[in-house]
Amino acid sequence: MTSLRLPKDQLKQKFILPIILVSFIILNLFWGVFGFLSYLPRTDGVLFFFWLFVPDCPLYSFLFALFLLDRERFKSHQSFMWILTFGLLKFSLAAPVMYLLLPDAYHAVPIFGITLPNIFPFDYFHLILLLQGLIMAIFVLERSWYNFSIAFSWLLLNDFIDFVFLTFPFYNGTFNILETATVYYILINLVILVLGIFFTLNGLDYVKNALGIETKQISLIPTITSSIIEEEKK
Repeated sequence: MTSLRLPKDQLKQKFILPIILVSFIILNLFWGVFGFLSYLPRTDGVLFFFWLFVPDCPLYSFLFALFLLDRERFKSHQSFMWILTFGLLKFSLAAPVMYLLLPDAYHAVPIFGITLPNIFPFDYFHLILLLQGLIMAIFVLERSWYNFSIAFSWLLLNDFIDFVFLTFPFYNGTFNILETATVYYILINLVILVLGIFFTLNGLDYVKNALGIETKQISLIPTITSSIIEEEKK
């Protein structure tokens, strides 16, 4: 009787990585759709063509799921990749800032009915968004001042519409601290600006060298990174 055994690498490629990939797609689609539904009441009184600027985190979560579904096609559109990366990074940081400003609004939502320990001010959704943004920055972005300018301008446009046309995703009591929230958003934009300049000035190559990406395959989140790393080796 012969036993069927797959080599460790083949087992990883055929089973483990697809399971991780599908899990991230499902989670991001769930968070995206659920987030859109929770933001629908906040579109009341907002002009239709501004609705895109109301749901921040759910929008970029949903777009990241689409990216995972067809990485090769989306990678060729680097302007979109930069916007997606900046969106993931910025709004994963912006939401915890609002939790600090409005601690009563903070709630750690149980995952599949399991209440996990608080990691205040981050909830797990925004922490994962932050990690996804970092992965995009390290493994997907191509250096380009042009794409950097487009992505950062998009974030500034989003903020302008949020605070001028009041499409900002207001929590209870946010109107009372709107000026403070504006200052915090400016500071977060400065953080994203510095990161974007670092990415564009070849800083990511130093990160890749430090991680040993050019000499060995790493598994930060294997499914998202493996295909990209393998392409670099070819």
